Amino acid sequence: MSVLGHTSIVAGSVLSRSVDFWGRSKNHLLYFSTNSPLQTPFSFVVVTSRGNLQLVGHILTYNFDALMVEFNYPVVDEFDIRITGVDDPKDVDIEGAQAPSFSNSRPVPEHPDYDLVVWLEFSSYKETPRIQEFMRRLQDLYYEEIHEEIGILRVEWSKAWANTDVSPWTNGTILNTFPRVFSSSGEFNEWNEAVGILDGNDPHRIFSNDFLDDLLRKR
Repeated sequence: MSVLGHTSIVAGSVLSRSVDFWGRSKNHLLYFSTNSPLQTPFSFVVVTSRGNLQLVGHILTYNFDALMVEFNYPVVDEFDIRITGVDDPKDVDIEGAQAPSFSNSRPVPEHPDYDLVVWLEFSSYKETPRIQEFMRRLQDLYYEEIHEEIGILRVEWSKAWANTDVSPWTNGTILNTFPRVFSSSGEFNEWNEAVGILDGNDPHRIFSNDFLDDLLRKR
C-alpha cells in the first residue's frame, strides 16, 4: 500500500470512529461509506500444498515486483495475500455434507496433498493507466508458472478476473479452465451437476444474465 493510501485510511478510520475495534459491531461490518475511495479489486486463488507454499509465494511476489518495476509506477495500490485451509465437510458437523461445488477452496480430488488456499487481491483505481494490461500480464505469468504445475488456479468470484488488455471477465482461455478446476475429471461431472442445480432453481433466469448463462453451462 502506498504511503498516501495508508495515511488516508488511518485518517478516515479516526474521523469515522471505525478505528474503535472494541466498539459497536458496525465498526467492523460497515467499514465502507460514501466517502470511501472507489477501487477495483482483482483476484486469483491458488490451491496448493504446504510443501509448495514457499515456491508459490516466490512466484507470486517476484512476478508482481518485476512488473511493477517495468511499468515504472504503482499501478496497484494494495497487494494482499491470505492463506487458509481447503474446505472440509467434517467441519460443519452434518452427516453427508459436501464441499460447495463452486467453492474457491474446495479440495482437488486428484491432489489430496493440496491442503492450502492462497488468496490474492490486487486493488487499483479504474482510471489507472494500463491497469488492465498489467493484470493480464500478471495473470498470464501465474497461469504459466503455477497452474497445473505446482497448484490449481481459481478465482474469487466477487472480484475481477479473466483479464484481457481491455477488461476483466473477457479472457476466453481463462474462462475455459473453470469447468476443469471445479471437477475431478475431464467429464466435468461435478461442474455439470452444479449447473443443473442452478438451472433447476432458476428456470426463468431471474438471477442470471447473458454472461453467467454462457459461463455456467454444461460442458
